[in-house]
Amino acid sequence: NTVVPAVKLMREAKRGGHIVMLSSTGGYVTAFNRYMLAYTTSKHAIRIYADGLRHVLYPESIGVSVVIPGFVETRMTAKQAKQGVQFLGMVSNDDACERIVKASKAR
Repeated sequence: NTVVPAVKLMREAKRGGHIVMLSSTGGYVTAFNRYMLAYTTSKHAIRIYADGLRHVLYPESIGVSVVIPGFVETRMTAKQAKQGVQFLGMVSNDDACERIVKASKAR
């Protein structure tokens, strides 16, 4: 977990900071097959972990955000598309990364 050492450094610096965690729309849905169970569960866990962390770190001026980029072109979405799953508003991996960095800098 990269959050623990990042928080340690922020605490030592005593300047606050901001942690950005990446999740997925999959964290809002129930797994529809056994292959998606671990994925959707882990993405939900990120959101819950970030919510708790946000409350714990708030007094130290350390913010926590969760980015949920929507549908991104990955091996996983390509495999599902071959099985007939349709994704609305899919973006390229590069485009998603650019948007995430831009939004993170705006915090």
